[in-house]
Amino acid sequence: MKKFMAAIAAVVGLTLWGCPDVGIDDPGLTPLGESPTPEETPTPGDTDSPEPSPGTTPTPPVTPTPEEPTPVVTDDDGDGYSEDDGDCDDTDLGINPGATETCNGLDDNCNGQVDDVLSVWYQDGDGDGWGADPGAPFVGCRQPAGYSAVGGDCDDLDASAYPGATEVCDSVDNDCDGVSDEGIGAEAPPDAPVWHKDDDGDGYGATGSTVISCNPIGEGWSLTEDDCNDANAAINPGAAEVCGDGVDNDCDGAVDEGFDADGDGYSSCRGDCNDANAAIHPGATETCNGADDNCNGQADEGLTADTDHDGHTAVGSCSGLADDCDDRSVGVYPGADEVCDGKDNDCNGQIDEVGGCRRR
Repeated sequence: MKKFMAAIAAVVGLTLWGCPDVGIDDPGLTPLGESPTPEETPTPGDTDSPEPSPGTTPTPPVTPTPEEPTPVVTDDDGDGYSEDDGDCDDTDLGINPGATETCNGLDDNCNGQVDDVLSVWYQDGDGDGWGADPGAPFVGCRQPAGYSAVGGDCDDLDASAYPGATEVCDSVDNDCDGVSDEGIGAEAPPDAPVWHKDDDGDGYGATGSTVISCNPIGEGWSLTEDDCNDANAAINPGAAEVCGDGVDNDCDGAVDEGFDADGDGYSSCRGDCNDANAAIHPGATETCNGADDNCNGQADEGLTADTDHDGHTAVGSCSGLADDCDDRSVGVYPGADEVCDGKDNDCNGQIDEVGGCRRR
């Protein structure tokens, strides 16, 4: 009851002090028994916000920032770079910061340098595309005449020698691997010959064991394969034929050939006593001609020389019927009929001794 009376007194007091509108329904007053409601914090710039309390700094209103216009980016040459991106020549499609520098007198990559790409060039004396490493190489943007971009040529005076070249049998290190004419068998150079085993060491090989290589792999190998007897060093294609030994010394398939000068089948080493006359040889028939036709060491043995072919030879010409007193006349020989012709027809030492012949 005391609290209620105190509240009435307060209202009456305020009315007396000139505050006629203040009452218990004023929003600024809190009814008895209730907690006061906290005031809302005014929003900056809110014109409806209450006036700041005395002693506080008022918050200035927020002024909105005007939006700047978006700049227009131009790429005149269409290379994907503008001047703002560093394109130092926006009229040339090949010039921009992403381009590759080339030797053309231009700053292709826009780094402020012209033709700053340098290369090392090696002198190529033989023109095989490979330069020699020794000496002073040329460093520059452009390749000078007589130079190559690659080095490593082991012989710059021989165009057949450079790294990667095909090795051939020429005593040259063609592929510049430090070895010449290397390789055996399938790994040998393509022009490598075939070597044949030479068992008798006469310089001539035979068919059988072979190896492909530029050079022999040791002793006892030959490039030939036509030795007909590789167990006898005296028999090979380069040997001289030996007369009368019955051996094919020179491996030509014939025995004692080359010694029969007259072609009668007999050579001097096989008993031909006259190798210049094909009618004279050990197999010939002896005739009465004053020669040893059959090469038995005797001439005209057992034969007669009958010049007129009357069956009788001249006296003293050949053994046998050597009783023809005129071997030039057919009708004159011992036993012929004597006729009146002024000759000793019967070779009895008398002429025309028959009766009836008229003598002068």
